[in-house]
Amino acid sequence: MSTADPAPDSPGSPAAAGTPNDPGLPADAGSLAAGFGARTGTADAGTRAAGFGARTGTAPRATAAGTTIGTGAQAAGIGMGAGGGPGGTAAAAGRGVAVAAPHPAAIDAARAVVAAGGNAFDAALAAAAALTVAYPHQCSVGGDLVAIVRPAGGEAQAVLSIGAAAANVDVDALRAGGERMPFGGPLTVTVPGVVAGWAAIAGLGASLPLTALLEPAIRLAGDGVPVSPGLHRATLGRLDGVKADPGLSALLLDPATGEPVRTLVQPALAETLRQIGANWRAFYKGHLAHRLADGLAALGSPLTADDLAAHRAEVTTPLTTTVGDVTWSAAPPPVQGATFLAIAGATTSGATAPSAMAPGAAAPSAMAPGAAAPSAMAPNAMAPDPTASSAAASGATAPSTAPSDATAPSAAAPDPTASSAAASGATAPSAAPSDATAPSATASGATAPGAAASGAADTGGTGAAGVGGPVADVTADAADPPADAVEARAAALLTDARRAQLARDALLGDPRTGPIDLDGLLLRTTDAFPGADGGPKPAGDTVAVTAVDAAGNAVTLIQSVFQSFGSGLLEPGTGLVLHNRGSSFSLDPAHPARIAPGVRPPHTLCPTLATTPEGGVAALGCQGGRSQAWILAQVAPSVLDATDLDGLLARPRWIIGAREIGREVPTLLLEPGTPGVSALTRTAKGLDLAVDTTAGPHDDAGHIQIARRTGGVLAAASDPRADGLAAVL
Repeated sequence: MSTADPAPDSPGSPAAAGTPNDPGLPADAGSLAAGFGARTGTADAGTRAAGFGARTGTAPRATAAGTTIGTGAQAAGIGMGAGGGPGGTAAAAGRGVAVAAPHPAAIDAARAVVAAGGNAFDAALAAAAALTVAYPHQCSVGGDLVAIVRPAGGEAQAVLSIGAAAANVDVDALRAGGERMPFGGPLTVTVPGVVAGWAAIAGLGASLPLTALLEPAIRLAGDGVPVSPGLHRATLGRLDGVKADPGLSALLLDPATGEPVRTLVQPALAETLRQIGANWRAFYKGHLAHRLADGLAALGSPLTADDLAAHRAEVTTPLTTTVGDVTWSAAPPPVQGATFLAIAGATTSGATAPSAMAPGAAAPSAMAPGAAAPSAMAPNAMAPDPTASSAAASGATAPSTAPSDATAPSAAAPDPTASSAAASGATAPSAAPSDATAPSATASGATAPGAAASGAADTGGTGAAGVGGPVADVTADAADPPADAVEARAAALLTDARRAQLARDALLGDPRTGPIDLDGLLLRTTDAFPGADGGPKPAGDTVAVTAVDAAGNAVTLIQSVFQSFGSGLLEPGTGLVLHNRGSSFSLDPAHPARIAPGVRPPHTLCPTLATTPEGGVAALGCQGGRSQAWILAQVAPSVLDATDLDGLLARPRWIIGAREIGREVPTLLLEPGTPGVSALTRTAKGLDLAVDTTAGPHDDAGHIQIARRTGGVLAAASDPRADGLAAVL
């Protein structure tokens, strides 16, 4: 776990100047020991053996209409990353970044920083910042962030920047008010973690200063961005709530007509982003922190400037599991990464179960807010955390602690169809597979990455009932598995997903409150857990950004406000929409997710990273609420193999849930044409799940973003159920 203390404003300091590679804030106190022996791939390209299934060395093919194509050649490791189009093929020696995000403005921001010399870390951060401007219903600087990152040639790291409840939260009053936490309002606002998360990610591998990475978002906020169809629908969907909050109504509604505006202009947010770029620590200790604290108090929140100053972004070793030759990395509690890993091997044989902290093992002790961390270590050096207890289970190791300001070495250099991108290129002869081929653009209407205008509105729909037209009849690979194998895998995954869902709902919480039963979360026990209805249905809530570059840097990042427009509050002094992650707390004093002062809520965010020994890497993330783990598990078996990433993401999917998917009882919800439907239906009945089928592709089935590098080829794809775009830059 990295440790660093946010200092007060210091305009002359390196941080104030926006230096790159600042590791961010210190590790959250009480982080979970979760060193499960990650095995990451090298930066070199190469062939791959069987993992989730046989994989060929062929490069991805871009097949969907509206696809963004990246063309170019790579010789002796010198890449050419850019898109073909009216202006021809652009090239950048030694550089190339595949990126996917749910809004075109995010891709434009990534393009700008890549053109300035940025890598995958830079592209992901620029895209993430732009999304806080263009998608305020789904993410905000006032929300949280979770990521898995892998510097080229290094090990994967988990970044958990999850804000805590106020130190003076009145738990007794909350319990007196009902059996559940309120779903919105000031009592659900926890400390925003996004800014510390950005700084931590930048410190692990960005090559540009934070001020440069935020510049596209600053321009977008100041100049204005067209309101996307998704944002327009979200505004209408929560119109009463928007009208009830002066901050949201001023941003989203025309004061003369009361109708939703067509363009978002956010001068207060632009100024906040500008100050964050100059000195991100000011958000937690400084003038920005005090301005935000005053605004929170005016809105009725118990959060104070001291709560902001105590926030720490946790950088730690991720949980891992190996399936075939593929190592999957996911974030530890209070994030549901263990839920994904528990079911990652359900669709195939050969999974090696993750190591786990033994039930009853002591959680690491809390580090005092403001404690100084060592600063004299070499870049990327890792030292034991003297405050953390060792993991009790065999095979588990405690996360290491990074220095406070360790400088990571600079890295080298709503359309209903999925947007994908692929850039080809043979690497050095010893690394590339002999049968690697360049991608071919077979769809009409393919556009170069440079064709998307900055701030362009998305053009597809994600309505409550469904998205777009009928589900495409597509396959992810040329050779499909036999029907009986599809049925067996579908039944196994659903069975494990239901078990993992019940275990998560019963066991997931913040290690600060006490030991977390990782064995139970990872389905290493036979314990049975009672069902839960999942709580009210959130809408909007989350965005994912994925980026992988030619050098092997990889980032999967998710940031969120939970419900659409979060708590339903916009703090006007800073321009921040405030999240409502506190609504995920339990009021049951015996539950691991119980609310308490300084405790973090359980998180549905589930970014994951796949690596192979030969250098293959895939970054996955999705919007999908509590269903993210099984949404990702349905595409994970093919993510490193699929010759058509568009087809993989368009393939019909299923989810399970109750109130969180708008159902009164636990339900298996199927998109039409979901593979293995007969076995899924039979299995659902045995699990006491109701079965329902949507009319077409459905927003609840998630919005997956993928970026990958396999066999020296970069590729990316954005889910057709969302409004996004993917490109190789």
